[in-house]
Amino acid sequence: IVEPINHFTMQSSDLMPYYRLVHLVAATFWVGANFFMACFLYPAAKAAGERGSGFLGIIARINGLPFWMNVSAVLTVLSGVGLLSVLSSGFEGRFFAAPYGASLLVATALTLVAYFHGFLVLRPCGMKMGALGGQLAAGAGDAAEGLRKQMRETLDRMSSASRQEAFILLIVLILMVMAKFL
Repeated sequence: IVEPINHFTMQSSDLMPYYRLVHLVAATFWVGANFFMACFLYPAAKAAGERGSGFLGIIARINGLPFWMNVSAVLTVLSGVGLLSVLSSGFEGRFFAAPYGASLLVATALTLVAYFHGFLVLRPCGMKMGALGGQLAAGAGDAAEGLRKQMRETLDRMSSASRQEAFILLIVLILMVMAKFL
């Protein structure tokens, strides 16, 4: 007996296990790091004042956290598109008309919003913090207080933007988890 193909279930693909593995590992790191930064790291850095800003600089320079967050975000997006391609039988329209497919499509769009939000808002703030920290370390003299003020303002912007991104990623997580039940 030959069973009919159901396009609304996962299609077999040799790449599917690899897409899943990369997607789960990369997304876990990206989302986890974002939540950690939004909920714990930025608030602690703000409370610590200038020392906290210096600590953020160390994390960026020594551990390369912004770089690895970007790598994990790109891997999450690319592997997610691969998964979506397999699940939808090559982006077949009727897959996305079903609640499951529509949920995954909205989650994908929001993931892209979160990625570009991080790249276009958080990344420039981090680069500005690094530049301001370098100027302070080099001895800013009379301009030091103005630089400290700019660092506080930039850290406030980073903290706010990180919370926004964490909220978007939380919606994505909920959509991904709930998609199977729709």
